[in-house]
Amino acid sequence: MHLLLAVLLVGLPLLGQSPEPKSNQEATKSAYGLLSVEELQAKANRGDVAAQYYIGERYESGQGVPTNLMQALMWYGKAAQQGYPDAQLRMGNAQASGQGTSQNYSEAVKWYRVAAEQGQTDAQVCLGNAYANGQGVSRDDLEAVKWYRAAAQQGNQEAQIKLSKYNENGKGVPVDDMRTKADQGDADAQNDLGNKYYNGQGVPLDYGEAIKWYRKAAGQGSAVAQKNLGVCYFGGKGVPQDKVKAVTWFRKAAEQGYVQGQGALASCYYNGLGVTKNITEAVNWYQRAAEQGDHSAEFILARINQHGEGVPTDYESAFRWYRKAADGGIGLAQLEIGLCYEHGRGVLKDEVEAVKWYRKAADGGIGLAQSNLGKCYARGGGVLKDEVEAVKWYRKAADQGEAHAKVLLGSAYSRGTGGLIKNETEAVKWYQEAADQGDADGQFFLGASYLFGEGGLLKNSDKAKKWLKKAADQGNAPAKEMLGRL
Repeated sequence: MHLLLAVLLVGLPLLGQSPEPKSNQEATKSAYGLLSVEELQAKANRGDVAAQYYIGERYESGQGVPTNLMQALMWYGKAAQQGYPDAQLRMGNAQASGQGTSQNYSEAVKWYRVAAEQGQTDAQVCLGNAYANGQGVSRDDLEAVKWYRAAAQQGNQEAQIKLSKYNENGKGVPVDDMRTKADQGDADAQNDLGNKYYNGQGVPLDYGEAIKWYRKAAGQGSAVAQKNLGVCYFGGKGVPQDKVKAVTWFRKAAEQGYVQGQGALASCYYNGLGVTKNITEAVNWYQRAAEQGDHSAEFILARINQHGEGVPTDYESAFRWYRKAADGGIGLAQLEIGLCYEHGRGVLKDEVEAVKWYRKAADGGIGLAQSNLGKCYARGGGVLKDEVEAVKWYRKAADQGEAHAKVLLGSAYSRGTGGLIKNETEAVKWYQEAADQGDADGQFFLGASYLFGEGGLLKNSDKAKKWLKKAADQGNAPAKEMLGRL
């Protein structure tokens, strides 16, 4: 993306508005998304700050207008000057990337800061990164931790990961300084000191001490500490295992809006751990976590809607939640989006889109996506037929233990396709591995190989019947037919 910064106004904007709740942001995005370019442009010209931001997005993405990055940045700049946090983030990103202008981390930090101070979580992460890396500001782990924590407490998963890494590395705050603050009643320091003892970072591992500090912080209302205390009770770390008490602490954190507490409480309701199983309550808490951008909660909600667990089956809702999770980088959700497009489940069937999403998941190491991508190449579905490419993806999936990919790879060896030299012995090796994993097709091909003495196997009707029956018991039609002839 080449953003032309000739129109950038480098003066700091007034902090003119506080961040909208996420639900309001989604409603605003939906409402403005329905407007034509002309309607959006008219509103932007009248000074409507949200319209200025969204017309900038249109010009950046080329949605309804020719892509024009200079126009995009001009509108982002107008919205940023009016204090629109998302636009301020875009301006910071432009300065940090240096694309279309001289790179200027100091100016990027200014934009990130004004957005971060309004609660824009991505800006808080970017500001934390600036302090962590010393870009545009002096390196300062304490400030990095401060901004990561601010974003993490709003449910930003990237910030939670970065904050966790700081804790793992013992960086951010020296233990002695942390203890001084904790002794003075600082709840964040008390929770962080509890983390140190829980993980044995900079101090001897001591779950009892961890519990002590978590309890102090939790007693002051720290949602993070309440969730951590729940984890200790759930796993019996430093206290006798008590999942009922774990649920009590998860609920305290969840009711404060802490996304990890909401996810933990939802999981307890979903699985009936420490509380009576209640899918309706699970959905309620997953929904709350998902509305804060928790991608794991989005994925679970999608599965619940897809399979009709406690709610009517709703493929369109499932697709919507899968898409949110997929856009958040959840590989299994990307796989499911591919399946939705391939089978027309909750969305119009589109094999090209299916291939696109299978590839995303496959590149992320999801075995079933690799196998499905291979099948797309094998039949030319949504992509040019290429059996060599198909075999490449089958092998990647098989090497990760994906059972059906082993069958497909075995079949390729049996037929000598995809650039492979025909090799029945190698084919049987893959059938055997798949059969041992319970794959019905693998069991059928292995049974057939014993029946006909293929792939270096001696004919053995008993073994043939054994594997054919296993396949037939799983509903494999060719196995049933072959057994019927024996």
